[in-house]
Amino acid sequence: MGPPIDRRLLRYASASRWFFALSALVTAAQTAVIIAFAAVLTHLLTGAIGGMPVGALWPWLGAATVIVLVRGALTVASDAAGAMGAARAQVQLRAALTAALRRLG
Repeated sequence: MGPPIDRRLLRYASASRWFFALSALVTAAQTAVIIAFAAVLTHLLTGAIGGMPVGALWPWLGAATVIVLVRGALTVASDAAGAMGAARAQVQLRAALTAALRRLG
């Protein structure tokens, strides 16, 4: 788990809010992908142990491969969104700091 979120960041940097919403969506999708992978892997293993013909296992192996690729893409998307969210929040906080310094003279 990452570091705790300072609530002031959410108040001062509204740009970070969309990241948290997107992060929640990506996390939910990753959870669904993990559950799907577990189901496919279970079917593959029980089929192999039960003597299912290799030809019948290929579609399941293909599904497992697709699921792994989707999980990787979700991880990349999460990292990219995090970097963009941090950059936008940084710009917004810098602008607020600059404005405050101008007001103070």
